[in-house]
Amino acid sequence: MSVQGSAGRGAVVGAAGEVGSTAELGAVISRWIGRVVPHDGYMLAAVDPVTGAGSFLARENGYSVTAARRLTLGDRPEDDHSFAFERLVAGPARVAVVDAGTPGPCRTPAMRAVMADEGVGSELRVALVDAGTVWGGLVLVRAREGRPFSEADSARAQRLGPGVVAAMKRYVVGGPLEPSRLDLPPGVLVVGDDEVPMAATPSARDWIGELGTAPAGPDAPLESTLWDLSRATRRTGASCLTRVPTRRGWVALHAQPMTGGAPGRWP
Repeated sequence: MSVQGSAGRGAVVGAAGEVGSTAELGAVISRWIGRVVPHDGYMLAAVDPVTGAGSFLARENGYSVTAARRLTLGDRPEDDHSFAFERLVAGPARVAVVDAGTPGPCRTPAMRAVMADEGVGSELRVALVDAGTVWGGLVLVRAREGRPFSEADSARAQRLGPGVVAAMKRYVVGGPLEPSRLDLPPGVLVVGDDEVPMAATPSARDWIGELGTAPAGPDAPLESTLWDLSRATRRTGASCLTRVPTRRGWVALHAQPMTGGAPGRWP
């Protein structure tokens, strides 16, 4: 039976319930999809299905952190992006292909230059939606010297989308459906306008380590889930919440804008 069939989908969903981390989940899904849509790298981004905020990210041979941010935001005013996942979510086609060397409305010359600098020749994006609920997005990439993604690849990827969602759901329920059992007090992280952490409690560092989203260095910007949550809070000016599944239970992340007066005064 083909990978699209019930046996192939059942196998990947079953495997998703046995893995121990989001990185392993991403690898399982990538291998499954790769049988019919070969790719050189991927990024699997999950969102909290209730709040819509980023929940976790699995990646291998995908874009660098800096490139991923530029390609997410675009090279125009922040969040004014002509190729946002939100546009794919609305359908009817939830898959789109962008090639680094092909002009078009989905990528400006500057954005195509970012792809080329990263060695990416072709990108296939899949919005992961089930019964009207958004669960995340999948980005597959092929190297610049490889064959671009085709319309047939897009059609196959769209058919496989529901199986990816089913595997993500199985991973979530494979862990305890309760708050994390990690015995730590709540952590506080203060983030500057440049998305670089300014201060953190010791427990915040430990929680970030538990999530695997620590910045690459002391002056490096936030990674994946933390950056997405911080960006959403800056964009809306309101508090944001996401929940990250781990094998020890859920970790809840809250973000809110800071206010304050002169030093030593309240508020």
